[in-house]
Amino acid sequence: MYMTNDIQQFSEQDLTLYFDNVKDHIDKVLEVLEESNETIEIYKDTDYMLNTEKTNKILAVLTILFTLSIPSTIIGTLYGMNVNLPGGIETGSWYLFGTYTTFILLLIISLLSALLMAWYFHMVGWIRIK
Repeated sequence: MYMTNDIQQFSEQDLTLYFDNVKDHIDKVLEVLEESNETIEIYKDTDYMLNTEKTNKILAVLTILFTLSIPSTIIGTLYGMNVNLPGGIETGSWYLFGTYTTFILLLIISLLSALLMAWYFHMVGWIRIK
């Protein structure tokens, strides 16, 4: 509408019919562009959702791995302190498994607690084994 009104000042003939046709073509092009824009927005939203889902899965795995390592960290930290604990340096070495008895017992306790937590997570449904 705006274009047809402005063009009239350059010509004495009524050119409205000609420019109405051009205006129709421009409107069709604008409709196609708007539809394309909407399609692109849909693809962007889908890509964002897929990336978010992938990131959430990765974070879930990392959280479970971190949670499984907590008991080992706590037990190792306790025995790393200068505190008189069973099997520690102050009470002398145990000879059940040789000189590495304390180390082996710490590994067994840590692995058992991690396996117990992994079993519980599997039973609750947080971990799915394929």
